Amino acid sequence: MHSEVFISLGSNLGNRKSALSNALAELSKTLGEMHCMSGIYESDAWGYDGQPYLNQVAVFRSSKSPHEVLECLMAVEDKLGRPNRQPYYEDRFIDLDLLFYDDLIVIMHDLIIPHPKLHDRRFVLVPLAEIAPHKVHPSVGKSAQELLDECVDKAVIEKVECATNT
Repeated sequence: MHSEVFISLGSNLGNRKSALSNALAELSKTLGEMHCMSGIYESDAWGYDGQPYLNQVAVFRSSKSPHEVLECLMAVEDKLGRPNRQPYYEDRFIDLDLLFYDDLIVIMHDLIIPHPKLHDRRFVLVPLAEIAPHKVHPSVGKSAQELLDECVDKAVIEKVECATNT
């Protein structure tokens, strides 16, 4: 059985587009088949004064458990240049976050699903609403589009590249 796994990707160091593309390729090898992906968006760093980010959301169909998905994300981050995981925000070659795993709600010391800051981050909600506007946040009971419409984060998110599959 395959689960629908939503992943947020971000990069603000080096060749940002290449980092996103490389991460998608690695995730396709280790996580499962990519079902769809959003366009690529540029935004200022969130939570600190850093370089602008490129952001994207992709949906995979995976037979891996939530913890196995998390392990895949960390392995891809390690491979693509993010070996340290500091508790503060910093510039990154790649940043991968597990947004949703089907409609599962998980609250554990090492894994929280849906992502606990998803509804606060316009840079995640804009690409998410592009590909899955009706996806309902299982904890909040609102769709991605409703969350975007209500988001208090007013950061400017600019589309820089259209998706090739939507």
